[in-house]
Parts: sequence; structure tokens; C-alpha cells
Amino acid sequence: MPHLDFRSTSWPRWGLPVQYNPVDTYLQEAEDLLAEIEEAALTLAGEESGSERLNRLFRAFHTIKGSGAMCGFHQVAQFTHHVETVLDQVRKGSIPVSEKLTELVLSAKDEIRELLAAEQQGETAARAATVDLVAMLDGLSSSEPAEAAQAPPVRTWEILFRPHPELMICGGNRSEEH
Repeated sequence: MPHLDFRSTSWPRWGLPVQYNPVDTYLQEAEDLLAEIEEAALTLAGEESGSERLNRLFRAFHTIKGSGAMCGFHQVAQFTHHVETVLDQVRKGSIPVSEKLTELVLSAKDEIRELLAAEQQGETAARAATVDLVAMLDGLSSSEPAEAAQAPPVRTWEILFRPHPELMICGGNRSEEH
């Protein structure tokens, strides 16, 4: 991952000193979400599809994925997409809550932490552990009906969004009147 420096030395309108880095904010948020994921996963046994705990778990992975992609953590986003897909199927009742699911969610949480560290160091090669976990996650969802397995491939696009470093400071409203 290329080094991104969003730090600004002053607030453009008032000349106030500012030290803001959205990547640092994402990394802190990801750490908080990973702790939330662990807590939710450890109490997952007995949950029904559509429960608030499952929804919270799904949203935590969804946020890590989306914000990670926006901040340039593409391996994190790609891997987390697989976890999110499985959890969506669990929420819908297609995959039951099981001990195996809990183990995979906890392993995924650990792998995301490793991927975050690797991408911060500029590593771009796929990790063997990531590939193995994706295969295990896909194995959970392999019990889908045959028609779903024959669906046409989905085309994906990668969009790189690089806002002006001071965009988040003013809430996206760059006008003089707030």
C-alpha cells in the first residue's frame, strides 16, 4: 500500500492547526470493531437468524470492509467480503449458527488484524492463511441450492476515492456558511 499522508497543518478557513489522518482513524475504528467482533462471536451459540447479535456482527465486518477499501486496505476489504457474505447467509437462515462458524469468525478477526499490519508494511502478496480461511468460509456456504451455484459470474469494479485531506474536517461542506 502506498504511503498516504492526509495530515494538514492548518484549518484553511481560520488558520487553526489541524492534525488529522483518516487512515489512523480507520485503524482505531477497526481495532474497536475487532474487539466487538470477538465479544459477539464468543456469545454466538444459540443465536437465531436475524438476531441483533448477528446483525451487529455483520455490521462490524461490513464497516471494516467498506472503510478499509476507502482507505486503501484492499486485501482487508477483499477478505472481509467473504466473511460478510457468510454472515449475511447466517442472518437469512441459509447457514446455521454453529461452533464451526464461531471458530471461523474468530479466525477471520485474527486474520484481519494480520492483514491490517501487513498492508501497513506495504505487503501485497496473498497470505496462505487468508486463502485457507476463504476456502473454509466458502465451504460453509457450499450447501446452497444448485441453482445458486450456477449463477453467472459477477463483475466487480474497484473504485479508488481520494478526497481532499481537509474534506472530513468540514463535514464535506466547503462553503463559507455553516
